[in-house]
Amino acid sequence: MSYRLTKLNHSFIYAGLILLLFLFEAITTFVISFSDYESIRLVGFYKIFFLFIISLRVSLLKIEKRKTTLLFCLIIIYSINQFLLQSFDYTNLLVSFTKGALYYLIRYIYIFVFIVAFLSYKIKDEIIQKSIKWIELFLFVNSILIVLGAIFDIDFFKSYPKGIRLGYDGLFNKVNEVSYLYCIYISHIYYRYIRKEKGIYFLFFIILSSFFIGTKAVLLFLGLLFSYHILFYAKYKKVYRFIYIPLFTAFIWFIKPIVRIFFQSSSQWGDLLDKHGVLTVLTSTRDLLFYKGLDYINNTWSFLNYFFGGPHYTIDFNNTEIGFFDLFIFFGALGTLIYAILFYKCFIKNRHPLIIVLVFFILIVGLLAGGLFLSVSSLVYMYLLSYKYDLKNLSK
Repeated sequence: MSYRLTKLNHSFIYAGLILLLFLFEAITTFVISFSDYESIRLVGFYKIFFLFIISLRVSLLKIEKRKTTLLFCLIIIYSINQFLLQSFDYTNLLVSFTKGALYYLIRYIYIFVFIVAFLSYKIKDEIIQKSIKWIELFLFVNSILIVLGAIFDIDFFKSYPKGIRLGYDGLFNKVNEVSYLYCIYISHIYYRYIRKEKGIYFLFFIILSSFFIGTKAVLLFLGLLFSYHILFYAKYKKVYRFIYIPLFTAFIWFIKPIVRIFFQSSSQWGDLLDKHGVLTVLTSTRDLLFYKGLDYINNTWSFLNYFFGGPHYTIDFNNTEIGFFDLFIFFGALGTLIYAILFYKCFIKNRHPLIIVLVFFILIVGLLAGGLFLSVSSLVYMYLLSYKYDLKNLSK
């Protein structure tokens, strides 16, 4: 009896710690809204504290050696590109830790440190169940607030300050991150709907609320999901294919005039459309950042950098916000391959085909929207669901 109580208490505590990753986003929103701060590092400080706490409970005998070895390889590659392939200035170590290469290394490997630690726990299944329920209760409440914010035009719930763009993200304060969270949330609800054939109205409500976030990332994900459902899971999919495929082909063929119709009247996007074209508007200027990234590589890299990467060699270096390209700049071809293997082992291997498709949709969004591999909360949530739907765990 005492063992069961201890097990219950531990799972409750660790699920609570995971939930705080999301609740601190709401706390930060309140602090920023009702103070003079434009930004605050509350979430960042908690993430460091959280990683420290979960690392204390690691069972060294149960650590997965392959994942741990690959993780150390990423750290070694970072060390090579920072300490051997450039003249590192130790006086800038603090800057590197707070917003430079070391800062981004921590964000890139955070999810894998979490996974290695988490997989060594005896009570991980109990933690998973509680964490998912609590996170999705929080996201459901947030969805209600998003809809209310849109209906009553409540400034507190808006995605963008001063009304520069339309959008509502509820209690969150990082619209890019909340976009990924809702893509993952919708994926989970959609998977349950397909497998159990119930929950259609709840799925519609969450999809409706996600529209109000106002990001192209969410719209792209919903477009991919709708296309996939129409072509492969809809009751009359053969009829829909006959209608949908020609319509989709026509949409792609006339995408430029369609984009002009929707964005020309916007003061923000209209100017970009006239100056740079449709691709710049669709990628939210990430194509321009991509070209800057290519210039950075050409001007600062040696031959070895293509294997080991090399970010932050100049003061004016900025991420391109294109997920895989930023990953390549940071770790090079060798590190990107290792990262991809780790990601495959943790999120894709031994999963149901539908789960794999949904993960790939999120990766496609991450390719164009950027920041997915740096989003701790999104990756933690996605891993919790991915672990739950691992075929080995489903068979227990």
